Amino acid sequence: MNPLAAKNERLTLLPDKSSTLEKHQPSALEPRPWTSEKWCEYFQENDRRFSNIPWEAGVTIDKDERQAIASSIREFQAGENSEGNHLTQKSAEHARQVGDFAYVRAIRFLIGEEQRHARDLGRFMIAARIPLVETTSVDVIFRRLRQLAGLEIMVAVLVTAEIIAQVYYHALRDATHAAALRKICERILRDEVFHVRFQCERLAILRAQRPNSALALTHGFQRLLFLGALLLVGVKHAPTRRRGGFSFTRWWSVGWHKYERARRIMDPRQYPGLQTNLSVETAGEKRHAFAPQNP
Repeated sequence: MNPLAAKNERLTLLPDKSSTLEKHQPSALEPRPWTSEKWCEYFQENDRRFSNIPWEAGVTIDKDERQAIASSIREFQAGENSEGNHLTQKSAEHARQVGDFAYVRAIRFLIGEEQRHARDLGRFMIAARIPLVETTSVDVIFRRLRQLAGLEIMVAVLVTAEIIAQVYYHALRDATHAAALRKICERILRDEVFHVRFQCERLAILRAQRPNSALALTHGFQRLLFLGALLLVGVKHAPTRRRGGFSFTRWWSVGWHKYERARRIMDPRQYPGLQTNLSVETAGEKRHAFAPQNP
């Protein structure tokens, strides 16, 4: 592990004590998923809390650093830069079906944060003279998977990418001496914690009436998707990973730890208020309940 990575191994991303966002910091599971209105409140407050990137502190990277991160950051910047039209369309269909119209607003806030990540990374790349690209082969694969799917599969693919992004941006932050890029990575890491939770809670809602056997199959397929993606990104971005102090063993271990944490959040059985399992039939009447309720 290089000295920069060793130093950052001790860093913990904590919420700003001066902000009321501290109360939103995810720790243990909530008794039920947040409502979409509460998510909109969070995203709006997070936008106001946006901290400035220290561009004046430096964007210079040396030759070795450029070789390690240039092609890698290009690919992730392209992946962050999406208009999200298909996701917005599918979320609107879902919102009409369940009467959760604030969900579409929350999705638009989420897309806006991802686009901010892309803008910040793009500005750094231009300043550091790293060419931008519109898309990459991996980005095309992820986007095709989302476009061919309904909302649940689309969200499952997105959350897979966001969990891996948590590991990648940790490695990228520790791989660079550029103050601006390090700050960008820290902001993205903080945002992604909530993005993963937001997406996982929606998966729990979408799967709330699924029987245990079907849930086990669903989680099995999602684990396979994550396994393939974690392996692919770990191999493809090996120079950045290694420079950031991540051996493949560490990459794999940290990735699976974050996935297991996300899996618990997306499991509807963790939320008694969702009335998971099969719909209850009482006196010939079938009742369905899966939408989150206000506390």
